[in-house]
Amino acid sequence: MDLVIIPTGVPRKSGMTRDDLFNINAGIVRTLCQGIAKSCPNALVNLISNPVNSTVPIAAEVFKNAGIYDPKKLLGVTMLDVVRVNTLVPVVGGHAGVTILPLLEQVKPPCSLTLEETEYLTKRIQDGGTEVVQVKAGAGSATLSMAYAAVKFADAWRYLYRAS
Repeated sequence: MDLVIIPTGVPRKSGMTRDDLFNINAGIVRTLCQGIAKSCPNALVNLISNPVNSTVPIAAEVFKNAGIYDPKKLLGVTMLDVVRVNTLVPVVGGHAGVTILPLLEQVKPPCSLTLEETEYLTKRIQDGGTEVVQVKAGAGSATLSMAYAAVKFADAWRYLYRAS
C-alpha cells in the first residue's frame, strides 16, 4: 500500500492564529488532495498540515467528490503534540490549543497535583506550539519535531500494516 504524508503548508509565525493558518493551508491541502485522488487514489494519507482538525475534513471532502473517500485511509497526524508533551504526560488527547486534553492522572510515577499545578501544566501543554513559535522569534514553527513525529507515526503505521 502506498503512503502519502502531507506536512506542507505555511508554518505558524508569531502572532498567527490557527484560523490564519487555516485560511492559507486549506487551499494547499485541497490542491494536493486533488492530485492524490488522481495519481494514487488507494494510498493511505497522513495529513500533518495545520490546523489538522480543520484540514482533515477538507481532504475528506476532496476525496468524497473524487469518489475515493475511505475513512480508514485518511488520518490526521497529531503526533507532534504527543512528542512535545511526552516529557510531562504520557498520553494527550486532542490537537492544538484548547482542544488538547492532557491526561494528568496518567503521569508516571503517580503524583498528586494541586488544582493550581494542574491548571499550570494544562496551560503549558496547550500552549506548547505557541511557545515554540515565540522562542523562534517568527522564524517558523517546530519543523524538526514535526518531521520526527511524522516518522514515528509512519513507522507505527507500517508496523501495524505488516502485522495485519
